[in-house]
Amino acid sequence: MSLLVEDNEVRSSKAYIVISEYTDEVLISDQLASELDIAIEDPARGLWRLRGEPLVRRSEKPAPL
Repeated sequence: MSLLVEDNEVRSSKAYIVISEYTDEVLISDQLASELDIAIEDPARGLWRLRGEPLVRRSEKPAPL
């Protein structure tokens, strides 16, 4: 699993991927968020940042498969 952000290096971690037919949202565990250095600011609004960065980012819709 990799986290790609336009102005930062690629962050990656090994992860198991599960695809659900009941949701169209990407869900990650707290363990994976920690491995990718993600700090969640406002989950309902999709706001997050990389740990140690002041820039707050907004989640993007996933690309279609």
